[in-house]
Amino acid sequence: MSLILINRLDRSSPDTVQQLQYSLATAVGEPPYGILLALDGLFRRDLTMRTIWVLVADRARARIFECRGASGPLVEIADLIHPQSRRPAHLVDTGAPGRINDRFGGARHALVPRKNKKAFDVRMFAREISDYLTRACRARNFDRLYLLAEPRVLGALRPALDTATRRRLVGQSAVDIVALPLSGIRRHLPRYL
Repeated sequence: MSLILINRLDRSSPDTVQQLQYSLATAVGEPPYGILLALDGLFRRDLTMRTIWVLVADRARARIFECRGASGPLVEIADLIHPQSRRPAHLVDTGAPGRINDRFGGARHALVPRKNKKAFDVRMFAREISDYLTRACRARNFDRLYLLAEPRVLGALRPALDTATRRRLVGQSAVDIVALPLSGIRRHLPRYL
């Protein structure tokens, strides 16, 4: 973040202040709300309310909530569903395992699958969630991020997050609360986000 000092600015025209903020922001390449101003020796940050996202996820569903300000209400803005993870375990691998012949002799053996399909589905869904968060982070849709996910999903999601999104991560908890109503989810978060 850049620090820009402005001394003895004419305070009689608020439009001048906003125009100056915008021109400095475009010159520096940062949004106007991120510029620090020093007016007559006093530092002031032109803040809009911070946008906080809360991701609540399990292996088949992820809900994203948005909160404006530290104590604002949560509003659901996205609901991501992974239908492959909703399949019952007995339907994941319905076919018989493959067979192989011995090198010598006529014996045949069943092949054991090397991958756990459920774990693979969790990793794929975590990657999809991570891609969604990365796009939102690049678009500067949120300033802070909280993760509340079941342990398997949280374990797959943390390494999938890119560096910029990880920097905005301020809290995480391994809980399975996707099905709870909004009031129940809010109880698992700090009072002031």
